[in-house]
Amino acid sequence: MNEWFAKLFRLRENVESIDSHALSFAEPWARLNAGFVAALAVIAVALSLAFYLRGQRRGRPGGRLLLACCRGGLLALLIVILGDPVFRIAYTHRPKPLLYLVFDGTDSMGIVDRWSDEERRQLDEAVGNANNRSLSATAADRPGPTRLEYVQSLLRNENDPMLAKLQEKFRVKCFQFSRRDEVDAIQVEGDGIDVEAVDANRLADALTSDGQVTNISSALASLAGKHASSRLSGVVIFSDFDRNSGGPEAGSATTPAERLGVPIYTVGIGPERARDAKVDVSLATVMRQGDKRTITVSVEQQGLAGRTATVRLTARRLATGDEGRGDSKPIEVGSREVALGEGGPLVETFDFVPEEPGMYDITGEIVPLEEETATDNNRATRKLKVLDEYVRLLFVEYEPTWEWRFIKEVFHRDPLVGVKGFRTYLHSAHPSVKQSQELFASSLTPPTRSEFFANDVIFLGDIPADVLTKGFCERLEEFVGEFGGGLVVMAGPRFGVGQFARTTPNPDFDEALGKIRAMLPVEVDPNARIKEGRFRLDVTPLGLRTEFMRLTGNGSSSASDTGGWDNLGYLPWYQPVRAVRGSDVSVLATHPTDTCPEGDKQLQPLIATRKYGSRGGQVVYLGFNETWRMRRKHGEKYYQQFWGQLIHQLGFSHELGSDKRFVVRTDNDQLRYQAGDKVTLTVEAYDDDFKPLDADRVAKLDYRITRPNRSAAAGETTEELSLPSLHAGRYETRFPVFAEGTYRVQVKDPITGQWKPPLSFSVSSRSPERRSAVRNVAVQELLATQTAGRSYDLTTVANLVDDVEGLSKAERVVEVHKLWSTWPCFALIVALMLGEWLGRKMVNLP
Repeated sequence: MNEWFAKLFRLRENVESIDSHALSFAEPWARLNAGFVAALAVIAVALSLAFYLRGQRRGRPGGRLLLACCRGGLLALLIVILGDPVFRIAYTHRPKPLLYLVFDGTDSMGIVDRWSDEERRQLDEAVGNANNRSLSATAADRPGPTRLEYVQSLLRNENDPMLAKLQEKFRVKCFQFSRRDEVDAIQVEGDGIDVEAVDANRLADALTSDGQVTNISSALASLAGKHASSRLSGVVIFSDFDRNSGGPEAGSATTPAERLGVPIYTVGIGPERARDAKVDVSLATVMRQGDKRTITVSVEQQGLAGRTATVRLTARRLATGDEGRGDSKPIEVGSREVALGEGGPLVETFDFVPEEPGMYDITGEIVPLEEETATDNNRATRKLKVLDEYVRLLFVEYEPTWEWRFIKEVFHRDPLVGVKGFRTYLHSAHPSVKQSQELFASSLTPPTRSEFFANDVIFLGDIPADVLTKGFCERLEEFVGEFGGGLVVMAGPRFGVGQFARTTPNPDFDEALGKIRAMLPVEVDPNARIKEGRFRLDVTPLGLRTEFMRLTGNGSSSASDTGGWDNLGYLPWYQPVRAVRGSDVSVLATHPTDTCPEGDKQLQPLIATRKYGSRGGQVVYLGFNETWRMRRKHGEKYYQQFWGQLIHQLGFSHELGSDKRFVVRTDNDQLRYQAGDKVTLTVEAYDDDFKPLDADRVAKLDYRITRPNRSAAAGETTEELSLPSLHAGRYETRFPVFAEGTYRVQVKDPITGQWKPPLSFSVSSRSPERRSAVRNVAVQELLATQTAGRSYDLTTVANLVDDVEGLSKAERVVEVHKLWSTWPCFALIVALMLGEWLGRKMVNLP
């Protein structure tokens, strides 16, 4: 009975029982008056009987009675159909559980891995490559199939049809991830993924390897959000799991894998270990012409231990566009033979002294070895900006302190600053001294804005608030927020930073002081005085990872050496604060025990930083002015290193001097793009007085871009265009880049009428997906163990069919079927019509 109902009404799969069924009408007039429908049907039958039994004389009475029944039955059936009869049925069934197959569609799946003969034989046997003639033909000129081709062969394998076996137990849906934040349902030509059977050959043909970003976390989050289902029993992921983007979601207690709530079965594609060498370059991004800087080239290897390789560092100065020549030839900074060993990365250092200012491409490389799996990652290039200017420092202090004296001496000898770059406003100095000596600034607010904003870093020492002026406070806030200048605020024992939160009889001045208070990384207490007591400063883990806090004294980049801070010894006091200001603050050093009275009872911050304003000017807070104590035992070794590194970070985080007036930048700080990307070019433009240019004064800026042509033989093409005004002080445009190579952009300064030095950026067609040649086994196994799934590779994936379990759940379904559209209704109408027609022929009725 159940099977008959299921076939007649096309019920869902695996019907266990028919719980109830009933007939009714869908049309309201018939549903509410079923007796009226029956009466109409009886009348139709009666009229048919009267017509044939009384109105017709031919034929026998029995034959005419049969004709009357056919006519009456047909009319009665038509009346019933007008009432839209329906059959309501409730039944219980067990649908097949749902299984998601998720395929990696990124560029790393196009890698051709180098396998040993035995490994390749096992893979070919596992995926059925021996029977795949087309794959063998296309791979004739390569070391072997790509990772994607192995997956396609697995799906097409007729000897062991994995997909068909899975579909016997599950309803399968297929997806592919290749975008940054989404998965795409695979549409099989001619069918959808919602059909009961997915064709293995069509699925294999639909797989691609065009994506540029592997983000497994976002792919699983998309499945858990847009494609969630209560019937889902498991997820099978085919990937190399080499995630290069994304990660756990901030603020989430569970991972996307855990939110799916089902086992994840991971099928790893590619080798676990490969013979590969990967290069990285680390250097300061800005330096002065003629200075010597150490550039580090690190080499990580797998499977190449004991091999000898050549590590090389080259520098290439990029043309400015006004020099009448192209980029200079690469200069070999250094080259040496090295032995690749086990353990951590091999680190080689090279000293570089640039002879000319400008933008340089610094390239570190290892000469490819014959047995390497992939060579795309054998080279790394970084941008280096070489300047012929100095950093301009202004130190605002009330009277000479030990900190002021020693900082002045340090920066006078620092090649980045020098005597020309260091100036101070010392309030206690005699006016004649301020006027006569170049070291001193005579006023906090110079007569021109350009003179003030030409500074690169401003130190605010232990100075009373009433010495500061409203104009100075407003300019200082603009200097940091609008021009990206650096600010160092040091608490002192005499006046302290709490004064920035106190009120004065002048509301306008209070508002100006509030601008300084708002920039600080801490919430100051207007009533708090210094707290005395000997203690040792604690450097936080974040501080150990911050470049200017690493005081090793020997040029090492170790993040665990705190020798310089240990040499600071005991501090006699510090300035307490209420709390740390917001989550954007980086606390680099704290008091060992004392906590803030507000917030989360954090340890009192002694060194903290934050970025402020639209240009991200950096503000550094020190809760003491006793760093000069680092000079004990070791002289200026650590002291000069700390302040030199700090000023290097603050000063070179923006354009120097008056160049802050006209800044050209792109939306990628690393100045590296992929072919097909769109580049956002932005110019922040101000006049001689550092006031923003607007559309009324300058509607557009002229710029020219030099592009490499797609054919290397065609050279370069230069095009002159214009930048529209976005709002006051900001001009912006976007353009795509396709050809690989170096691009140069120059913008004309409308105030001076001169072309600014070019901004160079590089475009590469090399995918970041190919930077690693091995499968990330750690991520693969973590996904499986976190969700109670299992992990496989192509040689063991045959066990997947038996391991994946899906418990089908009973579901109760209520369906309403229209009877007039069923085959029995159609057959009955045809039978009645044919019966009457044949009967009339037999009795010779027209």
